[in-house]
Amino acid sequence: MGMAEVTKFGGLKDTLWNSEIGRVIGPQKIQDFYGIFKVLEKKPGDAKKFEDVKRDATRLAKVEQSKKIMDEYIDKLRPKVIINFDDNLLGAITVDN
Repeated sequence: MGMAEVTKFGGLKDTLWNSEIGRVIGPQKIQDFYGIFKVLEKKPGDAKKFEDVKRDATRLAKVEQSKKIMDEYIDKLRPKVIINFDDNLLGAITVDN
């Protein structure tokens, strides 16, 4: 998997950072999955440049705004849409692998 910032590991970050190099951690449940981790090495992080943080924050803000606009649009469409299910037609579908 390679190196990653410890903050990418959410609730496991303290466990991973405080573990000795070479230690295997897990299996750890992560949402609906399990993971096994091995601490290969530790490198102190560098401070991020302001422009990099600003760019990332701007991108995230745009994504959040886009999601909000899309959700509002879908909420307006829902009352205008009627969905019917034809159980006979659905039962006749065959799926080939």
